[in-house]
Amino acid sequence: MKKISKLLLAALMLVTIFALTGCGAKEVEVNLADYVKYTYEGYDGMGTGEAEIDARKIARDIEEEIGEEKASDAQRILKKIDVTLAKIENLSNGESVAVSFDNVNEDTLKEECGVIVKAEGFDTTVSGLTELEEVDLFADYEIKFSGNDTLGYAYVNHYNFPEGVYGVYLDLEKKENLSNGEKIKLVAKDYDDGDVVKTLAEEGKKAKALEYEVTVSGLTELVEYDIFQGLEMNYEGLNGHATATLRFDYNVNDYYYSFEFLMDKSEELSNGDIITVTCDMDDYYKDDYADINAYAAQRGIKLTATTKQVTVEGILAPIADTSEIDSAVFEQMKADDIEKIKTIYTDGYENVAAANSFLDAKYIGSFITFKNSSYYDYANKIINVYKCDIKYVDTDPVWIYWCSVYTTDRDETTGQYTVSEIEAVTPAEFYKYYAYSDDFACFEDENKNIYLGFTNVDDVIKAFTDDYHGDSNAEVIFNNIADTEEPHADGTVTVEKPPVELSENPIDISKENEGTKCSATVNDAYNVYTEDQANALLEKAYFMTDYICNAEIITVGDLESAEEDSFQAKCDQIYAEKFNGTRALIYMIDANTLKDYMYLNDGSDVLSELEPELEDTPYSFRSENPYEYTVKIFDTLIAVIGGNNSKNAEDAA
Repeated sequence: MKKISKLLLAALMLVTIFALTGCGAKEVEVNLADYVKYTYEGYDGMGTGEAEIDARKIARDIEEEIGEEKASDAQRILKKIDVTLAKIENLSNGESVAVSFDNVNEDTLKEECGVIVKAEGFDTTVSGLTELEEVDLFADYEIKFSGNDTLGYAYVNHYNFPEGVYGVYLDLEKKENLSNGEKIKLVAKDYDDGDVVKTLAEEGKKAKALEYEVTVSGLTELVEYDIFQGLEMNYEGLNGHATATLRFDYNVNDYYYSFEFLMDKSEELSNGDIITVTCDMDDYYKDDYADINAYAAQRGIKLTATTKQVTVEGILAPIADTSEIDSAVFEQMKADDIEKIKTIYTDGYENVAAANSFLDAKYIGSFITFKNSSYYDYANKIINVYKCDIKYVDTDPVWIYWCSVYTTDRDETTGQYTVSEIEAVTPAEFYKYYAYSDDFACFEDENKNIYLGFTNVDDVIKAFTDDYHGDSNAEVIFNNIADTEEPHADGTVTVEKPPVELSENPIDISKENEGTKCSATVNDAYNVYTEDQANALLEKAYFMTDYICNAEIITVGDLESAEEDSFQAKCDQIYAEKFNGTRALIYMIDANTLKDYMYLNDGSDVLSELEPELEDTPYSFRSENPYEYTVKIFDTLIAVIGGNNSKNAEDAA
C-alpha cells in the first residue's frame, strides 16, 4: 500500500511540473514606447539627444507576472535593444523626432521569458533644452553700391548688432560684377570661420535669420552705343579681286580705338558681296574680362550689336571680258578696224606706208587693260589685235601686228564701264612720235625698208602696259590673243589652217571622287594640251565632283561643222554613252578651230546650256595658248560656284 502511494506522489509531481512549464506558463505584453528614456542637452535649436530602453523598469513591472527569474532574463535581453532617434543634433524644444527600435529579439523574449514586445516606431517631442534669446542681426546695416551697371561692386559700410552679440559679422556673398535689380545675399559669418549658431548660443542668443536678400541699386546705368557708327570701308582693286580695309571717323565714334574689328572676308571681293564685321576686345584684355559686354561696360557703354553686315559697293568694275560687249557692236568694231587699216595702207601715211602692199588683215584676239587707281581718269581700254600680211616692194611679205584701242566711259553711279568711241588705230596715229623706234610703231628690215607696225604680239601688249601711251603700270585683266604660224597670202587670198589629225599619243586621264562617286576626265586625242596642262585641267574639273557632277574636258576634230548644232549633237552622244541619267558637265573644244562649247545636263528632260563668256566671238583662235583660255573658263566657273557653295550644295543634294 505504501509503495503505491509513493508512485502516485511521483506522478502528481510530474503533472505539476508540466503544468508550470508547458501550456499553462504565463505571458506578459510590453510596449517598448512606454519604457524609452530620453536625454536632451544643450540650447534650444542646437541641442543634442539620445535615447535608450529602461530595461530595469520593465523587469520590475513584469516580475510579478512572470516571476523573478524570467524577469531577470528579460532585463538582460532588453538591454541589448537599440533605440534610434531620427535626429540627434540641432534639436529644438517642441520638435517632433521619429523613434525606432533595432535588435529586438522578440522570439527569444517570448519563448524563454514569456514576454511579448510591441516595438513599433513612433514620434516623440523634444523638450528640456535651454531656451535662447532671439535677436535680429539685420536690424541696422548699410551697403554701398558703386561702379557701372553689370560691373558694379558693393561692400558693407556698417552694421550694429543687438547688445550681447559678439564674434560675428555681416558680409556679402557677391561683391563684384553686379547689375541693378540683381538679388544678392547679406549673410552672418563667424570671425573664426566657426558655426555662427554655436557662437551666438554661447552668448545665450539665436538669430532670427542668418541671411538676408538685398537688391542692387544705384549703379551707373550703361549708355547704349552703336560701336559701328562712323565705320567706313575702303576697297582697292578690281571688281572680283578687290581687297577691303576698315577705318572709322573718329569725329563720330568715340570708342572705336578701344576695340578690335575683324572681317570674315577681305579679299577677292565683288560688288554685292556681304562682309560680316565682328567687334571684339583686344587679346591683351581677354584674361581680365568675361566677354566683350563686360569689356564695354567698363567703359560705361552697352553695345547695341557686336556684328554688322556690310554690302560691298563702289568697287571699280571695268569691262573684264569681251563677252561683256554687245556681240553685234563687237563685230562691227572689228570690221571697222580692218577697213581703217586697209585705208591707211591704201592712202599712205606720211610717205611711209606708200611703198607697202597690203595683202590681208586678220583679227587674232583682244586684250583689256585697267590701272588700279583712286582716280577715275584712267580709262578701261579694249585693244583688238590684228595680224597683217604686208609686202614691201621687191621683198618677201612679212607679218605686221596692228591694234585698235577703244576707251570706256565710267558711270559714276554704278561704277560700271561702257565702250566709248575708238581712241586710235595704232601704230599709224603714233608714227609721227615714234618713227624708227625698234620697240614701237615702226621697224626697219635689213634692206632699210621701214614697216609701220609691231613685230610681235608681246610688243603690242608691252606698248599698253609700259610708258608708250602714258599708261604705265596698267594691268592686263584679259587676254585671248592666239597667234599662229601660217603661210602668207597669195595676192589677197588668206590660207586657212589645215585640219588637225589624231595624235599618236592621246591623253586620257581621270580621277574619281570617293565621296560623291563622280569622276573628272580629260580626253585629249589631238594634243591640244601638253601632259602637264592636262593634269592641271583635271584638278580644275575635279572641283565639280564635289557638287555631285561628273566633269569631262574633251577635244574633238570630227565635228560636221564648228556650229552650235554640231557641238550639241556630239555632246548629246557622249552624254548618252557615259553619263545617261546623271549630272554631267562636258567642256568640248574643237581642235581645228579652238571654238569651245560648254554642255550641262542634270539628268532630266530639260537641257540647260552654259556658254562660255566669249559667246558670239568668231571661230578664230581665242587664245595664243588654248590651255590658258580653258583655265580661264574653269576659273570663272569655280569662282561662281565657290562663291555660292551652300546654294550649289543644296541644288546638288
